[in-house]
Amino acid sequence: MRTALQEPYHIHLDQKIPEERREDWKQFLNKYPPEDNYQMMGRKPPPVIKHCHSCGFSYTEGKGICNDWFCSERCREWFDKGEPSHAQQQDIVRKSVDWVYPKKLKQRKERVVRKKSEHKEKLEDLSECLDCSPRRIKEDAIHGRRGKVHLNGDRIHVTADAKSKRKFSSLKKQLSFMDLDGHSFDTDTGYVGRWSMPETPTNEQAKAIRRVAGLKQSTISKDEQI
Repeated sequence: MRTALQEPYHIHLDQKIPEERREDWKQFLNKYPPEDNYQMMGRKPPPVIKHCHSCGFSYTEGKGICNDWFCSERCREWFDKGEPSHAQQQDIVRKSVDWVYPKKLKQRKERVVRKKSEHKEKLEDLSECLDCSPRRIKEDAIHGRRGKVHLNGDRIHVTADAKSKRKFSSLKKQLSFMDLDGHSFDTDTGYVGRWSMPETPTNEQAKAIRRVAGLKQSTISKDEQI
């Protein structure tokens, strides 16, 4: 005589069972329903979960009111007033989120992305003029080991630091073709200078800017890029 432990009830008839054993399986499933099977194994069947029709709160079967339709009297009064159920509330929220708010957010994101992409294209053109890698572009500037190069309108700005006054005077000589906008002194970084120029730098000027900002020359030459 078969028992539930020898022949588990959860094997479904759609599985590959030999035809000569299908009738035995049908008889066994009819003889040992799932509830009796749990009792024979010494285990309790899993609790049945119910959901409140007003607020969606989850609770086990038998702990609600009105045939487990509601979790409390307040939810029953809410439903009797003709207010929307939990499923209807979810539909309202889903429609408002899917159709109202994303349109405005998408328009805002498109504006921001468009502005960033235009500025990034200019920085990529500038990195090509300086003959340095575009991977150094971070936070709207081309960052090097000792400084950075960024754009402000039609002017090219270079910010670099020097640990001593002697090195700062050397930077001024190297960038003599640029306008010195100002400088400051910091105990941590030393002297910080800011230069700018209106036109596109030549090859010699680009070499000087790379040297001052600590930018490496691109490994791919301009002829190979073309």
